[in-house]
Formats: sequence, structure tokens, C-alpha cells
Amino acid sequence: MDRRYEQFNEMTFEAYIKSAIDKSVLKARKRQAAREKLEQSFSTMTDVEFFGISHEDQGIKRAEQTEPVGHVFRVRGRDIPVYGKKLGQALMFLPAKDREIILMYYYLRMTDPQVAAVLDVGKTTVHRRRHEAIKKLHILLEDEK
Repeated sequence: MDRRYEQFNEMTFEAYIKSAIDKSVLKARKRQAAREKLEQSFSTMTDVEFFGISHEDQGIKRAEQTEPVGHVFRVRGRDIPVYGKKLGQALMFLPAKDREIILMYYYLRMTDPQVAAVLDVGKTTVHRRRHEAIKKLHILLEDEK
């Protein structure tokens, strides 16, 4: 009976090791795929893009993060990944228009007049809704603590 127990332990350990290796390979492939989406040839870059690159590119660091994307929001035909799970959940509770304003302002780096032009509303409306949405996000994120 002792020998069968040892064989069982060996088989269990072997299965665990194989699973760990498979997960490690999968994680590395996902990081590589995320990185490939951001990479482009130097010959296709404009001078402004070329001289603006850095060895510490934050986009690549975010793409390589092992933490999964919390939510991906679609705003005017663009996918915007939000990496913080709590922030992604809090954004889900905002009304769609307010969420769009927040995502365009902070993630797409658009100004209030640019957001207003896209949404076809006044820039004071965008400013007011953005500040109200930020207050709501603070309340939602404070409740999460």
C-alpha cells in the first residue's frame, strides 16, 4: 500500500508541474501578443513618433502587466481598456454619457471642447458632467475600501 501512495503522489506532483509549465507558457504568449500589438517598424514611424519613443514606454509596460484588463469600454468605435478592476466596475455604474466623457477626457486625452464637439453638446455641459461623474466615482471607490 505504501508504494501505491508514493505512485499517486508522484503522479499528482507531475500533473501539478505540467499544469504550472502550461500556465507559464500561456502567460508568456499573452504578454508577447499584447506587446506585438503595440510594436511597429521604425520605417513606418514619422519623425515625431520616432523621436518621442522611450526605452520605458508605458504602453508596453501596461500591455505586459500580468493583471488582466478589468473592463474594456467601447467609445465612438475605439476600445479603451481599464486595467483597474475596481475603477472599471465603478465606471460601469456611471450613466453612459458621463462614462463616455470620463473615458474621452482621461483615456483619449481629449479636451472639453473636443469632447463637446464629438458629443454635440456645449463645453460647459461637458465640464459640469465630468466633475459630477468624478464626484460619483470618488463615492463609489470610497465604498469599495
